[in-house]
Amino acid sequence: MYLVNYNPNSYQVLGYLDPSLGFHPTDDGTAYFSIDDDIHDQYSNAPAWTDGKIITNQAPPSDFVVLTAEGWIVDEALQMEALKTCKQAAKDGIDKAVAAIYDRFNPFVREYALREKQAKEFITANYEGDVPPQIQAVVAPTGMTPKQAADSILADAQKLETALEELSKLRMQKLAVDNMSNINDINIHRDSVLQQIATVAEQL
Repeated sequence: MYLVNYNPNSYQVLGYLDPSLGFHPTDDGTAYFSIDDDIHDQYSNAPAWTDGKIITNQAPPSDFVVLTAEGWIVDEALQMEALKTCKQAAKDGIDKAVAAIYDRFNPFVREYALREKQAKEFITANYEGDVPPQIQAVVAPTGMTPKQAADSILADAQKLETALEELSKLRMQKLAVDNMSNINDINIHRDSVLQQIATVAEQL
């Protein structure tokens, strides 16, 4: 077994000691190796020295591999767990983004409904008769005419309804990750959906 002097952060081999060949102060590249608990006494105070037989000079091909005597082997259990975690995180992120928008309007949903109802009734009456309280509530601070206020209320209500419909469709896009098997694809999809949600939110 070689005694290897390496950079613990980059895994770059700085040199190695082969009992049969002597000390080699440098190596020609990066090497990865299995680590053994048996550290030679004369190097026990040098943390960059450890026993390890160099078995590959190839960097890990992914985050889900383990180093064996045959080289890098995919750890399927680790890969599946990471994929599962990534999918759930993507779904949660999309849900939270939409929920945050809903939360802006939920406290006043009954007020919006009442104002929209009175605006529709006033418009149906051809803007004639007594001005409904919710219409007057807009007229007073804005200086609008009752007709302008009613039209504005209805336009805002329709705009909100359209946005909520779009947000509902976008939130269901989270289900697409169930059919994905690549973490990068999942993250790209999540980011795309989040950007679309943000665009809808900017219009409210």
